[in-house]
Amino acid sequence: MEQHRYPVFLILLIFVSTFFLQAQQSCRPKPPTPSPTPPSSPTATTSPTITGSPTATNTPEATAQVLPDAGLESLAEIDYLGEGGHDYTIPAGYYFLVKRFSPFRFEQVNGSDYHAAANERVWRVRGSIPIKVYDQEVSFGDVWVGCEINYLQIDDDPDTRRNRWYIDGKFVHLMNQGMKVIGRFTVPFDGKLTLFAEDSIGAEIELTCPQRIVSTNTPSPVPPTVTPTSTPIISTHTPTPPPITSVTPPVAVATSVPTGTATAVPPNPTITPTASPTVPRGPAYTRFNFEMAGQAGRNGTCFMHRDTGELLLVWEMQDGWTDSSTHPLADAEGWIEVHIPHPSVYVEVYCDAGEGIVRMNIHNGVPHPEDGRIVGWLSRGIRNAIEIGWP
Repeated sequence: MEQHRYPVFLILLIFVSTFFLQAQQSCRPKPPTPSPTPPSSPTATTSPTITGSPTATNTPEATAQVLPDAGLESLAEIDYLGEGGHDYTIPAGYYFLVKRFSPFRFEQVNGSDYHAAANERVWRVRGSIPIKVYDQEVSFGDVWVGCEINYLQIDDDPDTRRNRWYIDGKFVHLMNQGMKVIGRFTVPFDGKLTLFAEDSIGAEIELTCPQRIVSTNTPSPVPPTVTPTSTPIISTHTPTPPPITSVTPPVAVATSVPTGTATAVPPNPTITPTASPTVPRGPAYTRFNFEMAGQAGRNGTCFMHRDTGELLLVWEMQDGWTDSSTHPLADAEGWIEVHIPHPSVYVEVYCDAGEGIVRMNIHNGVPHPEDGRIVGWLSRGIRNAIEIGWP
């Protein structure tokens, strides 16, 4: 019996080994069955967000062209008739548009007949046309490539005073001169649109912009590394833009952040003053005009003072002169350089024509913040005419 023990043991060992091998194979995962590749489809794109008005034609640069009335259907029909001292008659369906003074303005006069005063200019108009007075600098806000500016301008005397358009301070378009001018130009780059009317005019201006595409693909924000640190005090320098409300130089405002708190500000940030608006630099420029008052100079002397009494400029005038372009310091366009002690100042004008010194009316002035009297203003880097008149 002892001699049969080992064969039986071997048979049992082989049986158990075979059982475990089969169990192990049955527990292994089966390899994945390859599925058929679906047909390729076009790549999906994110639709942009559209803002703005109907698309206008883009042009590579801002170029203006004089257009016939039919090219600007939205602008009313208007024709220049002549200057004062005459009788004018217009057909039914029209009205008179009359340039008047004190203050300088354009007024609608109904009826078929009109007798113009000596210093009045007269147009006939059919349709609704909101003629506005533009004098000095006027902002039209943000524009972008392809925006189109249509304008109808009246009452711009052919002289050295030119009206220009700027974007972010860069010259882009020069308006023609005449009693009736229609023009159009397109915006060549993004920025803030400004009209600088060196000569006071009446105008209707239309601004049409194309659809502006704003991408909706926003990158995922990366959380900043939060490091306990002390935030330095940063000064923000904000000058007062013209027209001024105060002649006090701007004061830096210190803004502090509590120390010892977790913040995303780097330990040693670069301190940079606010970039906008830019502090005006260089001298101011001015000239005297009698245009808004509809008057002229007299033999005598005019003085420009700051509202504090400081003398800034003297002009020796003669009978019949309508502006100070004859001043010995005036440039080719009649502008006189004036150095002022602050970025912007208020000014007053006094004249002596042989009957004593009188304070001149300023027709394009602003109320003084202290007592409300009408004063002019000058700002560094800006050309601002002072429209004066005899009291």
